[in-house]
Amino acid sequence: LAFFWNIDGQPNWSSSQITTPGAGEYFAPAMTRFQNSGGQTGTTVSAARTDGTLFFFYNIDGSPTWNSEAISGPGVSGQTAPAIVRSPVGTEVSASGSFPPPIP
Repeated sequence: LAFFWNIDGQPNWSSSQITTPGAGEYFAPAMTRFQNSGGQTGTTVSAARTDGTLFFFYNIDGSPTWNSEAISGPGVSGQTAPAIVRSPVGTEVSASGSFPPPIP
C-alpha cells in the first residue's frame, strides 16, 4: 500500500510503502490526520484487502513505521471503508460490504 504526501508550498510529492501484513491487493479510500491525548500527531489510513480483511494503519509524525490492526477478518467480500474520523475519545471508521450468507 503506497502512501503519498507533499509539503505545503512545494509541488513535489513523496511516497513510501505502508508495511502490510500478508500478501494481497489493498484499496485505501479513507485517510485522516489525528492528534492523540499525548499530543502526538500522525496519519490514519483504513484499507481493505482483497480477501475482505479490513485494516487500520497509523503512524506518528517523524516515524517511518506504520502500525496495523485488523478491524475485521477475512471472508467479507467487497468491503470498503469510505470514511474515517477522529472523535474526542477514539477513532471511527465506516465500512460497507457484502457479508457471506449464514452457515446453515
